[in-house]
Amino acid sequence: MDKLSKVFGVSSYSPAVELDLNIDKIAEEAVKLCEPGKTFAVRTQRLDKTFNLTSQQVNELVGERIVKELGLKVRLKNPEQQVGIEIFKGKAYLFSETFKGPGGLPYGTAGAKAVALAEDDFGLLAAWMVMRRGLEISLVGKERPSMLKKWASGKKINWYPDKELFEAAELEKALALILPYMKTELEESFKYFGKGFPVFVPLSGFNRTEAEERMQKVL
Repeated sequence: MDKLSKVFGVSSYSPAVELDLNIDKIAEEAVKLCEPGKTFAVRTQRLDKTFNLTSQQVNELVGERIVKELGLKVRLKNPEQQVGIEIFKGKAYLFSETFKGPGGLPYGTAGAKAVALAEDDFGLLAAWMVMRRGLEISLVGKERPSMLKKWASGKKINWYPDKELFEAAELEKALALILPYMKTELEESFKYFGKGFPVFVPLSGFNRTEAEERMQKVL
């Protein structure tokens, strides 16, 4: 669960129970997932169209069983709890919790590399933001890549503590440079323009407080 929460490209994830496609077993498990005294809804996605019941029929049959056994009230809009059912490749997957993932694009799938200037944590945050867009990154500066390792899907993040940004970019055959400057510091980035590399400044819309708040959530 913890690892899934740090995989770019994951929109959401849920711990689920896997069952055979038997509506009685599905309904029995759905009852176990419900908490007493709370309104509920059943939401089914039938991705396997060979199953002989439609999504709506599954919702109704499972909902009837929950009402009968637990006496709960159905509330289709803003229920206090929800049973999710996904029917896929001959199996049913039941879940009652959904966690938000980091979204974005899977790390490294953009097909290009970038080198990030990371003299402090703001540099790491700027690097994180382009990692989330699928770019593979290397770091230049004092900050070690260990804080970003958990976001790299097992891939190595190269680190150049003693090289200049352009030198590292050439070694890495990078497509772009990533700079850590916020909106009050944009003039600092101008010296890197027009030197043969596209320049991205992911924190350009942040003030320091906003950047620090984002940093606490991801690093």
